[in-house]
Amino acid sequence: MAVEVKVVQDPGNSFLSDLIQWDGNMPLWADKWFKGATPIKTVDDFVRVCTDKKAAEGLIDYIQINGHGNENGFRLGTEWMDVNSIEKFRSKISLVASMLSKNCSVEIQACEAGKAVEVVRKFSHFLGGVPVLGYLVETSGGGTPNHLPPVIITPGGQFSPAAPASGGFSRPSPLPPK
Repeated sequence: MAVEVKVVQDPGNSFLSDLIQWDGNMPLWADKWFKGATPIKTVDDFVRVCTDKKAAEGLIDYIQINGHGNENGFRLGTEWMDVNSIEKFRSKISLVASMLSKNCSVEIQACEAGKAVEVVRKFSHFLGGVPVLGYLVETSGGGTPNHLPPVIITPGGQFSPAAPASGGFSRPSPLPPK
């Protein structure tokens, strides 16, 4: 069974107010409830959640980061990751690299974070070069949305949209006659 870490930017304590105003925190609440994402406030919280999960279940195969973002970066907890700020988090984020399986992948569920290529590339590098999937459009919280188009970013390149397996897409053969 895959070891997964799902975190969400902490939506705070004012659910009723957020619901009445139907503000930008509602997707965060949805991620908490429907995805089972652990609310975090800081990069230290992110590292702690990863450390606890690795200690309890083994190497991590998948990380999903939920929160707000835009074409310039994304939130890890309430801390903003952009080209100017991400470097100060390098030592903390790098601690997670040794907790990841060799096939680990990371998904950033934050609006337009896939457009922040250099930020996501550095984040991937800090995590040991794992592929990081981001989206080029607005995302919504909760459930398992299919946000297209995605972009997959590693220290060595980026791929958008994700290419089909070699040989291209083919429809499955019809069932044989009975």
